Amino acid sequence: PEKIVTLAIDPEKGVTPEDVKKLNEALQLDGEAAKDGEKLFPTLYKAFTEKDMSLLEVNPLIVMKSGRLRVLDAKVSFDNNSLFR
Repeated sequence: PEKIVTLAIDPEKGVTPEDVKKLNEALQLDGEAAKDGEKLFPTLYKAFTEKDMSLLEVNPLIVMKSGRLRVLDAKVSFDNNSLFR
């Protein structure tokens, strides 16, 4: 449990550069992986909120030998009450 990092995101601001920095530090990402995180983390949040997801689980999130960050698999669930959208 001590390795679980919880980060509150302000819904009005979305994922800020400061939030990305905290996530990169928590995941010990640097170099190209950290740059990929700068694009990936806000995109995941945007998808979660705009598509009315109730669950977005990325597992595994890997750093490749080239140093790039990749999502290998994800589980998503959508709010059934939002299907009309």
